[in-house]
Amino acid sequence: MRGPVFAGNTMHKTGVLIVSVVILFAAAAGALPRMDGEVRRHLPQGRELVHASQGRFGPVADGVIMIYREEGCTDCGYEGMALVPGKGGAYRPVPFPAIRQFDNLTVQNEGIGPVLYMDADFDGSNEALIVVRGMRRGPGGHPLAGIAVMGWDRGSIRALTAYESYFGDSCDSAAKVRAMIGFLAGVRGSYTSETAGVSADMKIVLSENGVVTCTWSAVYGAAHICDALVFTVRQSGGTIELVRWSDGAGADVVIGTMQVSGKGATVRFIRDLGEFDCGAGHPAVVKMVRKSR
Repeated sequence: MRGPVFAGNTMHKTGVLIVSVVILFAAAAGALPRMDGEVRRHLPQGRELVHASQGRFGPVADGVIMIYREEGCTDCGYEGMALVPGKGGAYRPVPFPAIRQFDNLTVQNEGIGPVLYMDADFDGSNEALIVVRGMRRGPGGHPLAGIAVMGWDRGSIRALTAYESYFGDSCDSAAKVRAMIGFLAGVRGSYTSETAGVSADMKIVLSENGVVTCTWSAVYGAAHICDALVFTVRQSGGTIELVRWSDGAGADVVIGTMQVSGKGATVRFIRDLGEFDCGAGHPAVVKMVRKSR
C-alpha cells in the first residue's frame, strides 16, 4: 500500500517545503490537520526536508516517513526517521539506521521517492521501501535507482540489507518493485517431491547477498544421491530458470526451469545432473508440492 507523497524529488528550502506539506496533507484523504506541524517539529535543526509520506508500516497504521539532509548541501547523504503515533495522539520519532544510497563519487544522489509501503519479507506487516534516485557521473552518465528497505523490529527500525541487494540499482518504478516482490513470493519456500521414484527436497530462499538461491537434494534409483546442489533462481522472458555457475569460463549455465502453479511446482532439468556431482539417471521432470513459504 502506498501512502500519499508529500514532496517530490527536487530539493526545497525548509520554509517553502513546509507550505507544500501543509497543502498536500490537507488534500490527502483522512490526513490529520496537525501533521504538517509534526513534520516541522521533528525536522532536526540545520536539515531540510527532501521527502515525507504517510502510510501503514509495521504495527503503525498512520505513520510518517521523513527523509532529509543537511540544509544547502547537495552532496550530503540522506538521513531519516519515522513518526509513530502513540497514546493521546502524540507522535514520537524513531530514527532510521543508515539509509542505503549512492556514494556520491561515481553516482550522485538525485532525490527520493516514491516511498512504498509493502510486505517485502512476507512477515504479515509492511516495510517502507524508499526509492533513492541517482545519476551516474561523467560522460555517458545515466539514471539509477536503489531501494532502501526499512522494517520494524521490536520498537526500532532496521535496514533489510538482503532485500536492498535483491533490488539492486535499476529498480526505478513502483511497478518493478511490485513485480520483483511478486516473483519472490511466487517461488520462495520449502518443497518436497510427489513424483514416484524420487525423494527430493527443494528450498528456495533470499540469500544474505540478495540472490534468490535454491538448494536441491534428492535420492533416486539404486540409492543415487544428489546432495545439496545449489543454484540461482531467476526470471527470464517469463520463464523461471535454474542457473548454475560454470567452473570453466565463468559463464552461467541454465540447468533447468521451474513452473509454479498454486501450491505446487514442476521442475524440468535440461542438463544431466551427473555433470554436477549427482548420480546417473536423475529424473528429468519432478513435480513438487510447497510445504511452506
